[in-house]
Amino acid sequence: MRKIKKVFISTALALAVTALGGCALFGSPQSLKPTLINGTTAGNIQNFGFAVKQDEIIFLYYTNGDLYQTGDIVKSNPETGENSLAMHDGGLYMSVYDANLYYCKVDGIYRASMDTFESERLLEVDATQLQISDGKMFYIEDGVINSADANGDAVDFIPIAGAECLNVYENKLLYIDSATGQIWQANTDSSDQKMLFDIDAKQFLILEGVFYYMDNADNNIKRIAEKDAASEIVVPYACSGFNINAYGLYYTREADGKWVCCNADISGKNEQIIAENGESKRHLVCMFDGSAAILGEEEFRIATE
Repeated sequence: MRKIKKVFISTALALAVTALGGCALFGSPQSLKPTLINGTTAGNIQNFGFAVKQDEIIFLYYTNGDLYQTGDIVKSNPETGENSLAMHDGGLYMSVYDANLYYCKVDGIYRASMDTFESERLLEVDATQLQISDGKMFYIEDGVINSADANGDAVDFIPIAGAECLNVYENKLLYIDSATGQIWQANTDSSDQKMLFDIDAKQFLILEGVFYYMDNADNNIKRIAEKDAASEIVVPYACSGFNINAYGLYYTREADGKWVCCNADISGKNEQIIAENGESKRHLVCMFDGSAAILGEEEFRIATE
């Protein structure tokens, strides 16, 4: 059973903080509607838990460098470029709910008031992919989806085994069956589990009801919107990761012997290379509305079981 445990990047996150001060806009939709209902307005899964946004302020998990300690949560104002320390000893898979910052460490799920940043451990679990919806936490531990309320107390929920790539969307749990690559859905109390798309996905995201996914067979990025419909190829290249919002699609692929981060529209057209990363095979793209911060990763390591 495969489980994404933690993601580590060796590039100093200070570079990302600086980049956020001068993010470019890609496209100009008339309006944006949050599509991931997780307490962060599409800021948890789409930002891989490294960054969340509260009002107009962005909070980032610091990986390494000289300005702060590894694991610090850095507060950044993208308008002024001003950065400051929010708290020491934070964690990944961050989410914001009810004026509290939730995050995961290897020994549990924690909560910290965004007024004082004093933290408390709510659950003693090694959790990943934490999301919050309607006052409930949803997370994966050892390939099993579990749930608790926002205080860490038990709720009526039967664990869902063999799952990865959890998304909470429009009051549904959506996840990949780790044995088949199929996308499944269930109610937020884990009832009515059923296969949604008979595909072989290794990662997926949702934008306005359309499922964008990376195919296990060829690593192309494809999309599908209706059950039993045919998938459409969006990016006809082998990719190592991708991200999407209403302003565009971001992905990493090889071009002329180099790994590059590309931006295209949500149909995969009008591609432009926006970052080169040499031998590194992946970028991390954090997005908030029309802004994108590109973190080039010299080392990208995923511990699996």
